[in-house]
Amino acid sequence: MKKFWKATLAFLGSCFLGATALSITDPSCDALYQYRWTVQFGLGPLVESLMKSFLIFVVGVVLFYLLRRRLSQALNGKGPIVYFMILPVFVFHVQFYGVWKNLTSASIERSICAKSTGDGMTVQSVALEHEEYRYLKRRLTLLPNLPSSADSISVEYYHDGFLGDFMLKVRFGCSEQESLSLTGQQWSIDSLQHGGGRKQVVYEDGAG
Repeated sequence: MKKFWKATLAFLGSCFLGATALSITDPSCDALYQYRWTVQFGLGPLVESLMKSFLIFVVGVVLFYLLRRRLSQALNGKGPIVYFMILPVFVFHVQFYGVWKNLTSASIERSICAKSTGDGMTVQSVALEHEEYRYLKRRLTLLPNLPSSADSISVEYYHDGFLGDFMLKVRFGCSEQESLSLTGQQWSIDSLQHGGGRKQVVYEDGAG
């Protein structure tokens, strides 16, 4: 029973350290959090993630009982503690990987935050560079692909968490020679202006 409680404390302690590291290294702002909670997510993916974590945990416990004697011999009786300290890294691998992502993306997230505002339902990001837009698109997968020469990019996003309604607009400038292709995407061109060898374009989500 004593070993059980030690293993349990080791598991919970590792989870706590991981959660603390994830929180401390998180460079996000309120605006980026609003982008995170979009219609691309919901109850389904959350349940799927929890089920995967639970399955990995069960497999991990079964493996421990199969290997516990060898682990205890190899680690001088500390096998359960060491094993259950490491197990959370696999059970919550997405969250632990998030610590690394936070450390490597801190600079670009701070830059996007400096250009973004949000009030709980509407969030806007203005004057984004193409690299910043691509980073944002990885978070908000609803965003459309833009021409390679796109610049001065602005994103306006409104969502109603209760009803599930949303609206997305993307404004950008690009070279006159760039073709605008929305094939296979749920977007329409809301506005298109020409001048000075440039196009000024506004995309609007077709479901908005």
